[in-house]
Amino acid sequence: LLTRLWNTPPKALTYHLDPATEKILIGDPVRLNQILINLIGNAIKFTHEGSIHVEVKPAKIKNTTYYLQFSISDTGIG
Repeated sequence: LLTRLWNTPPKALTYHLDPATEKILIGDPVRLNQILINLIGNAIKFTHEGSIHVEVKPAKIKNTTYYLQFSISDTGIG
């Protein structure tokens, strides 16, 4: 799905993983993958030229619960 959207026209995809982000986490990787594919897919769909940037950083640590903040920005319309 993303490959088909990505191919025309060319775009740049960059990411930044904040160094403070834990490298090993327990969660639902399937659900997270679905959400990220959906958000990045929308960014690709509405970015005809330009770039898409994904950023991951820690948002909050509460006891043993670790929250991450994902941000997807693009140069597309909207």
